[in-house]
Amino acid sequence: MASAGSAFAGTINFNNMPQQYWYYGGHQNFGTYWAGVDFGPDATILEEDVYGYSSGGYPPVAGSDAVLFSFSTPYITASFATPVDTVSIVYTNGSGNFTFSAYDSSNNLLDQDVVGTNYGTNSLLTITDGTSDISWVEMSGIGNFFTIASFSTPDTTGLPSNAPDATSTLALLGVAALALFGFRRKLASALV
Repeated sequence: MASAGSAFAGTINFNNMPQQYWYYGGHQNFGTYWAGVDFGPDATILEEDVYGYSSGGYPPVAGSDAVLFSFSTPYITASFATPVDTVSIVYTNGSGNFTFSAYDSSNNLLDQDVVGTNYGTNSLLTITDGTSDISWVEMSGIGNFFTIASFSTPDTTGLPSNAPDATSTLALLGVAALALFGFRRKLASALV
């Protein structure tokens, strides 16, 4: 069921993405840039400080300067590497209806929410499925008059695909600490 809700740890706010994915910066779909989710078919970034993008009508979330945008299709899909139970978006829609739909792996519609315009502000939509079977979602509107300021699921990291996750980083730090302790102990015994 779609409803208002809160953001999760795996929140993507589309900040600090490479310039090749910015609108007017190459128009390249960024696809699997974010770990665990594949955006398409024409997902690009509007960046506030470059190429004249004005955030007045389509604002990013607080502390952000970028939004997800499609420059040639009236929809954006997000497919998950592993099915999820909840997806949350913060969106702005400038014309007509905006539709947020969730599908399972057999392309069966699980839930859908249709809302009107909210030009000049952000609104939160959340879709939840108790069977944890949301394989992909579609965000669509009239033309390309909508932006997504943030995208969240509890099951994705919210990190770029090439970024180390917290578990591997902590493991590497642990190994380094043990090695340092061993070296210090060996040095101390050599000095005695």
